[in-house]
Amino acid sequence: MDTTRDLTLILLYLTSWLEKSPAGGRRRSWKTYPFHVLDQLQEEA
Repeated sequence: MDTTRDLTLILLYLTSWLEKSPAGGRRRSWKTYPFHVLDQLQEEA
Protein backbone atom coordinates (compact mmCIF):
# COMPACT_ATOMS: atom_id res chain seq x y z
CA MET A 1 0.00 0.00 0.00
CA ASP A 2 1.08 3.53 -0.70
CA THR A 3 0.96 5.70 2.43
CA THR A 4 0.54 8.93 0.45
CA ARG A 5 -2.53 7.60 -1.37
CA ASP A 6 -4.01 6.24 1.86
CA LEU A 7 -3.54 9.52 3.71
CA THR A 8 -4.95 11.51 0.80
CA LEU A 9 -8.03 9.31 0.70
CA ILE A 10 -8.53 9.72 4.46
CA LEU A 11 -8.12 13.51 4.22
CA LEU A 12 -10.54 13.70 1.29
CA TYR A 13 -13.16 11.99 3.43
CA LEU A 14 -12.46 13.94 6.63
CA THR A 15 -12.56 17.32 4.89
CA SER A 16 -15.64 16.58 2.79
CA TRP A 17 -19.15 17.94 3.20
CA LEU A 18 -22.59 16.96 1.92
CA GLU A 19 -23.90 19.39 -0.67
CA LYS A 20 -27.65 19.19 -1.15
CA SER A 21 -29.24 19.59 -4.56
CA PRO A 22 -32.69 18.92 -6.03
CA ALA A 23 -31.42 15.65 -7.54
CA GLY A 24 -30.05 14.47 -4.17
CA GLY A 25 -26.98 15.02 -2.05
CA ARG A 26 -23.41 14.83 -3.23
CA ARG A 27 -20.27 14.59 -1.16
CA ARG A 28 -17.73 17.29 -2.04
CA SER A 29 -14.17 17.98 -0.98
CA TRP A 30 -11.49 20.54 -1.79
CA LYS A 31 -8.99 19.19 -4.28
CA THR A 32 -5.85 20.75 -2.89
CA TYR A 33 -3.99 17.47 -2.98
CA PRO A 34 -1.29 16.37 -5.42
CA PHE A 35 -2.96 15.71 -8.75
CA HIS A 36 -0.87 12.63 -9.48
CA VAL A 37 -2.22 11.03 -6.27
CA LEU A 38 -5.82 11.97 -7.17
CA ASP A 39 -5.27 10.50 -10.64
CA GLN A 40 -4.07 7.21 -9.11
CA LEU A 41 -7.12 7.07 -6.83
CA GLN A 42 -9.41 7.72 -9.82
CA GLU A 43 -7.76 4.91 -11.81
CA GLU A 44 -8.28 2.47 -8.91
CA ALA A 45 -11.98 3.31 -8.57
